[in-house]
Amino acid sequence: MNLVLKGWLACAALLGVTSVAPRQDGPVQKTPDAEELRKRAESGHSMLGLGVKYELGLGVPKDDKAAAECYLNAAELGNAVAMCSLATMCMEGRGVPMDHKVAAEWFRKAAQLGNALAMGSLGAMYADGRGVPKDQNAAGEWFRKAEQHARSHEFVSLGRILQDGHLVSKNDRAAAEWYRKGAERGDIEAMVLLGEMYEAGSGVPKDEKAAANWFRKAAELEDPKAMVLLGDMYADGRGVPRENKIAIEWYSKAAEFWVNSIRALLPGRSEPGGGVSHDDIAAGVWNREAAERGDEFAMLYLGAAYTIGRGVPKDLVCAHMWLNLAAAHGDRSAVPTPHRTAAKLRESLEKIMSPTQIEEAQRLSREWMGKQPSK
Repeated sequence: MNLVLKGWLACAALLGVTSVAPRQDGPVQKTPDAEELRKRAESGHSMLGLGVKYELGLGVPKDDKAAAECYLNAAELGNAVAMCSLATMCMEGRGVPMDHKVAAEWFRKAAQLGNALAMGSLGAMYADGRGVPKDQNAAGEWFRKAEQHARSHEFVSLGRILQDGHLVSKNDRAAAEWYRKGAERGDIEAMVLLGEMYEAGSGVPKDEKAAANWFRKAAELEDPKAMVLLGDMYADGRGVPRENKIAIEWYSKAAEFWVNSIRALLPGRSEPGGGVSHDDIAAGVWNREAAERGDEFAMLYLGAAYTIGRGVPKDLVCAHMWLNLAAAHGDRSAVPTPHRTAAKLRESLEKIMSPTQIEEAQRLSREWMGKQPSK
């Protein structure tokens, strides 16, 4: 028995179905009418959604086997996204036996339906010789098709596959090219990722000026991660002149973005007249109350507001105090989070504060912490 058939049958036994491999259409099958195609599409989309829930553990116990079964059912109904999800699970051996040949077949089926991510994945598999014979010409052809069909965010997905090196061989240079294509088409995440590659010299020559330019493009499109990264560049004088004032401005914008994003999700606070107005929040009405209750987002917003004097008197000591408290609520990971935004803005403030001001701000932070009930 050949390896492909073994993979199909083993996967079938695991899932309790006849086969996870793409089924071939027989000559006696009747062509479905429009209504039947619509019902298939709706059913396939529902099964895809259920598969995602099982794979991520959203509202149901995390279960890769159940996720793969849902993806299989949706894939057999013609859902290209489900085909890609099932192919990925076959590549990783999650929920189904690892089988790159079966994965390649599912990617091929999805590619034939016009899915750009499947086209790019199939191209990477041909370039690697993984699941298919190694063939650079076929790889190039599938990559060209992917570029023709991809939407801007799909360039990011294709780049991540190559940068992560999890499903196919790691190729930073190719990843950077996919990010560039997405960035040039206006994808914000692609701009940030390309900027990070220029900053690190990964896949492209190290060029901090180019990195700063891409961060700026994304920051001007209101991406908070890019705002923090651009603030870092100004704070350190990398790719741009060292300008602590400009760094503070970008950190403050990121802080405002984080808080407003969270606030928009809170009932009664996002609609005009349905709660506290934006001006009141800037003045500290809602934020101060929330900050006193220990809300780190409110602390971050207050810190930014006092930094730039938005709605409240400019006060670096108060700004440092609230930023210090906001930063203490989370770790300072490499990923620009609201907590890291607070920490970076606090560090920039310290460059323009006197030792006496910093000491006073730290004293106020300790005093506030001492008043909080022990957990």
